[in-house]
Amino acid sequence: MTPVIFFREDALFDYLRSRGRGMLTKDYEFLVSIVLCRFHRKKTGISHVVGFEIRPEQERTLPKTGQLSIDDLADILQRQIQENTPIDVVIAGGEIDGKTKQGQAYQIKRLGARGVQLNTDVLVAFINNVYRKYARVTARLVLVLETDQLIDFTRVRKEIRMAAFPFDSVMFMAVSAGKILIGEIWPNEGYDNFEPKEFFHHSNSPGIQY
Repeated sequence: MTPVIFFREDALFDYLRSRGRGMLTKDYEFLVSIVLCRFHRKKTGISHVVGFEIRPEQERTLPKTGQLSIDDLADILQRQIQENTPIDVVIAGGEIDGKTKQGQAYQIKRLGARGVQLNTDVLVAFINNVYRKYARVTARLVLVLETDQLIDFTRVRKEIRMAAFPFDSVMFMAVSAGKILIGEIWPNEGYDNFEPKEFFHHSNSPGIQY
């Protein structure tokens, strides 16, 4: 079983602020992870933490104190996280306490970045070809949509080929009219909208724990 290391979302903010490499790197996944963590907290009313799969050989090198420096954290996030797996992040309820946690796993995909066209047809085709890369997995697919085109989510939901789809559900994030939209395309359909400040406020992390 691949080990998962958990952090408070404030620690990820500290990393992005002081060691971030920009949103054209994997750092955008860490930003999306913060949003997912705070989304879970809004829905449940309890604290959540953010987890990433790390290489088993790296787990043995972690400090025994349960404390990390910002340089340690940057090294983990930039060099020690497992790549090319069906799980990008795990959001789990609770605090950092050294105990094994079970949480909701997510695969994050960014669509429409760097000028790549994104519309309803492109979105349907992408979802229906996900099975070519991933086997069946207990996780949710989160699509970060960057487009000024109107997406017909009802049509997308109807045209998903469910027999081959490997994830438990399809969620999306987008920005529209200054609001952050977070919703589900399948199996349910709908979304909530939020003010950006609800997700991007920051208080300094009380030490980086794991």
